[in-house]
Amino acid sequence: MNVNEFEIGMLVECQKGVGRVTKINTGDKTVVINQLDGDADFVVPCDEIQHQPQLHEGCETYY
Repeated sequence: MNVNEFEIGMLVECQKGVGRVTKINTGDKTVVINQLDGDADFVVPCDEIQHQPQLHEGCETYY
């Protein structure tokens, strides 16, 4: 994904699992993700994150 597509709080998926974006570094093109099933934070390059439109809260519709 492009670094400009991220927002603080959005749910994303990468090889390390599913997490919530807590910080965006546009200079390095990375995001800090807080893992949902743990308290670990990790830095992930934006190009390693897959776009998952089904990963969002507050919607009961499955695409």
